[in-house]
Amino acid sequence: MSSLITYLLSRYQQTGELDDLREARKCQQDITLENLPLSPNNILNILNPETSKCLNDAYDKSPLASLDSSSIPPSEVASEDTDDPDHLDNAIFLAEKALAEASPGDAKKTKYFNDLSTLLAKRYELLGDLDDLEKAITFGESVIAATPFDEPHRAACLDSLSSMLSLRFDQTGEFDDLQLAILRLEEAVAAIPLGDPDRASLLSNLGLLLHSKFDETADFADLQLAILRSDEAVTEAPPSHPDRASFSRNLGLMLRSKFERTDDFDDLQLAISHTEEAVSITPQDHPDRAVYLSCLGDQLKLRFDRTEDFDDLQTAISHVGEAVALTALDNPDRSDHLINLADILYLRFDHKGDMNDLQLAISRTEEAVVATPVGHPNRVAYLGKLGSHLSSRFDRTRNIDDLQLAISHTEESMATTPIDHPDRALCLNNLATMLRSR
Repeated sequence: MSSLITYLLSRYQQTGELDDLREARKCQQDITLENLPLSPNNILNILNPETSKCLNDAYDKSPLASLDSSSIPPSEVASEDTDDPDHLDNAIFLAEKALAEASPGDAKKTKYFNDLSTLLAKRYELLGDLDDLEKAITFGESVIAATPFDEPHRAACLDSLSSMLSLRFDQTGEFDDLQLAILRLEEAVAAIPLGDPDRASLLSNLGLLLHSKFDETADFADLQLAILRSDEAVTEAPPSHPDRASFSRNLGLMLRSKFERTDDFDDLQLAISHTEEAVSITPQDHPDRAVYLSCLGDQLKLRFDRTEDFDDLQTAISHVGEAVALTALDNPDRSDHLINLADILYLRFDHKGDMNDLQLAISRTEEAVVATPVGHPNRVAYLGKLGSHLSSRFDRTRNIDDLQLAISHTEESMATTPIDHPDRALCLNNLATMLRSR
């Protein structure tokens, strides 16, 4: 292996290819591991002294030098720059070696499991390799199994494992993962005392998972429990809590879901109140402000549907317009904000008949369609809305080009709408009406 290291080092010196230097470094560590007991703080060098010095000098002067873990744990190696795959690869390598060499009774073994689980989860979020997530969950379960019930960090480990299970549910749709994610987070909440500053975050996360379960099962009991846990999170979070706005917005979303299910106007009023709080305490330059504004606009639109108070409609347009203005062109949330704004503008057109509102609704919907790639699950709905709006403009202007475009967009929407989709019948009816008009 020494000759391989010499070869890789020589090639790196000629080409500057970091992969060669990284591989040489790994070989250097492997030689050490074959001859010496390992700990993350004891990676020694037993190569020829001259080769060793050249390799160390090259490594220290390279961008990989920041990855040197001779004095810090693997989990901290990646904490400074989690967007660097090389950084994560190196940290994962060290954590795997530490775990492999740890004796059965090593008190640090649980920490090595936790480090490795955390690092693999980070790499999954960066690269999307499901195998990393699977391994992260496996190691995370090992951490829980080895952590005593009275261990202060047990709640944090359970929360981390729950997050990973939730990620796998999002990726695979496996309902058992969602169930287990909820169970682990319930354990985390039970393990953390009242008054702990982290308790509110755990409760809010639990509320979100229960809401996801409600989306899957339509079991009203899940929604009720989601609201209860989210309300507890808001109650336990002081006004100065950095995530209070997020907790309030989440509670608002769940109350909106309850309003849709029960038609209880008090639920909608409460949803608006909590979302208004989220907006009011969120700074202008905060990255989540646009999402909160768009949610508030949507809820005000629902209240207008009930009360026909045009002040709500005007305020909704203002809030969602601000959300669009705050959202970068390449932000995936922008299309949702644009469609939300278009829906509210079209609603005002429908009530007041101002063509400027219709023109703006069409323009914003066109922007959303352009920004949404083919194959995206929302593109079908956006195309359907665009076809409907263009058809409405044809009804007013009798411009055949609008009708032709409306038919084209609706046909494209239909072509990618599953046969069993609940909106397919409505789309077919709209398309039939357009074709008759032609």
